[in-house]
Amino acid sequence: MKLEGITVGTYINRKLKTNLNFPIKKVCKKCKSIFECNNKKEIKSLIRCPKCKAELTYLDEDAFYTSKVSKAVLNLGKDLNDKPVKKTFTGKTEEEALKKLYAFKDTLEITEGPIVLNRTSNYTLSEIIKHLKDEALKLGKINKNTYSTNLASLKRLQKEKIAYKPINKISRLDIINYFDSIRDYSASTIKKQFEIVSQAFTYAYYQKLINTNFFEGYNKIEMPSSNVISKPITALTIEEEKTLIEYLAKTPYSLCKHKYLILLLLTTGIRIGELLAISTNDVDIEKGKLSIKRTLTKDINSKTIIGNTAKTYSGNRTLNLNNMSKIALESSLSHTIKNKYGLIFCNEDGEVYEEGSINSALKRICIKCNIRVRNYINKSGKESITSEVHTHMLRHTFATRCVEAKIAPVVLQKLMGHTDIATTMKYYVNVDDHFEISEYKNVESYLEKNDLFLLKDEIS
Repeated sequence: MKLEGITVGTYINRKLKTNLNFPIKKVCKKCKSIFECNNKKEIKSLIRCPKCKAELTYLDEDAFYTSKVSKAVLNLGKDLNDKPVKKTFTGKTEEEALKKLYAFKDTLEITEGPIVLNRTSNYTLSEIIKHLKDEALKLGKINKNTYSTNLASLKRLQKEKIAYKPINKISRLDIINYFDSIRDYSASTIKKQFEIVSQAFTYAYYQKLINTNFFEGYNKIEMPSSNVISKPITALTIEEEKTLIEYLAKTPYSLCKHKYLILLLLTTGIRIGELLAISTNDVDIEKGKLSIKRTLTKDINSKTIIGNTAKTYSGNRTLNLNNMSKIALESSLSHTIKNKYGLIFCNEDGEVYEEGSINSALKRICIKCNIRVRNYINKSGKESITSEVHTHMLRHTFATRCVEAKIAPVVLQKLMGHTDIATTMKYYVNVDDHFEISEYKNVESYLEKNDLFLLKDEIS
């Protein structure tokens, strides 16, 4: 019988007696095959005939105790693995079992009814995080790229014992010790680890899996600080940019296949992911227009793919090409490899470029140009050289040149595709030294013109 997510019935229990005399034989009613069981494990596992798959019956019924039991089963919802969570009540009669079930159900409804998780289950921190991220992906709260990033953070957490500990057994000290152990990570990595752990505890608390959420209220656990001193991204100086552009202009395409791509990054300020997702349909050379509609992203398996949208809502924009960027784009089109995506830039197989490969190529070029070159010890323990320049630095360089040209902040915000103008304003403190000096000279001239420096010769 089934009522309101409740199943009630009477069942026969069969239990092996102790001190049995083996071997005990089983016989198949259908094909008459006889099988010998030499111990309790064999007799329990031999349920169906190995030959015809029919259900077996016992030759010696005296080997088992049999009894009747009434059960009432309440469906509580689903667990983290999307499997049904049920609670069973037994009694001498179905009415007795049902009475126990309703007594429990009344109590459950007072505390806000059935829950998704079984409160008695020892779900680990890792299981809860995975459940939350899977659900967020299904509901469209996060995209596949973010999901992939979250799983990378989870994988990082799974290197530690705390990941496999039931969340209701994790102490405040366990969390503090874990966060202390990751302080040599960058600030951005620490932030990712903090977010997945704090989200799991908040979820577990409101699902009543734990009694205390260490991330809420008085003396809550705050995000740890990083021991790593991160360097801000600085733009290339005018002299460095000149050196890079001269190299790209003089080097033949056959020796530098990324020359036009790098020039476009320098002269448009677009993100590397946006540029690598541009198709021939996004370009109008005659009108000097370039439309940004998509960016590269990652699928749930961390494979690079072309996204359906720009990075942000404001990232969807159309740029007016300047003379230099127009020449670079026209030259790029003349070297485009035919590919199924219609991309302007793709590898020799016609597949999407990995951003890292462009970054590596840029570093090799900057080493040749002696731009921000430094020595370091590689994984083999040998001394090697690299350049600190990367593709995102070219975006900063473009923005800085715009600031030095006295472009209005709102215009630069649109060019860069920023949602928040505060993100744009950081470029206004990253200008070249000679520009800062010349601008301050203008301030000084203004002050003198308005007689605000009258006492300058009298101050000792």
